[in-house]
Amino acid sequence: MARKTSCNFVNATCTLKHQRFLNNGEFFMKYLRSLLGTLLSACVGLACADSQGNVFGLEIGKPATLPVCQYTAAGKYAGVQPSLCIEREVDSERFGNYSARRIHFPVAETPNWFYNDSIVSGYIDGKLENVYVNTSGYSSKDQALEALVKKYGKPTDIFEQEAQNEAGARYKVFNYKWVLPGLYVEFWPVQSTSLDVGIIRIETPVGKEKRMGYLKSLVQKERSL
Repeated sequence: MARKTSCNFVNATCTLKHQRFLNNGEFFMKYLRSLLGTLLSACVGLACADSQGNVFGLEIGKPATLPVCQYTAAGKYAGVQPSLCIEREVDSERFGNYSARRIHFPVAETPNWFYNDSIVSGYIDGKLENVYVNTSGYSSKDQALEALVKKYGKPTDIFEQEAQNEAGARYKVFNYKWVLPGLYVEFWPVQSTSLDVGIIRIETPVGKEKRMGYLKSLVQKERSL
């Protein structure tokens, strides 16, 4: 049975305390070279531009074309799906003209660095503008980063974050950002209070603006209480 994910339109931001990674540049370069190897020379910057608008078979800026997932006769989600599918529109999370719908993968096609078998896709006026993926945290950070570099090239920026596990031990972790034509990609390998879950955000400028507006409305609402 798939684990429940913590990724949705509200908490997919995974806001963390961080600062720009400016020091210890020699260590970072050794780390990056050993981790990415020839991937950087094979796919740097816009070298992968032809494939950047496609995320797990989804076309950014286009309406959803996936088949609806299987449900039971009682209208309940049927669990493990035989093929890539999207949940019903009626089950989506809504905010004005924005709707978030979960996309489910068959077990055999789910990347092993996913937290579970689903991701969240966000639509504005019916067009895909956001994709949120929960990763399985610290244990899969290298695999997730390798997949992102292979697709989007060398990160535009890198930040350092301090994380803490349940036992209270603290760790330094790198976070990554790609700024591409018409697309923003961010990878946070862990959360500030958990090493078990990370987040990848893939957004268009319109999608990012919508998310930030939603978060701003939440802050204003909390202040008015």
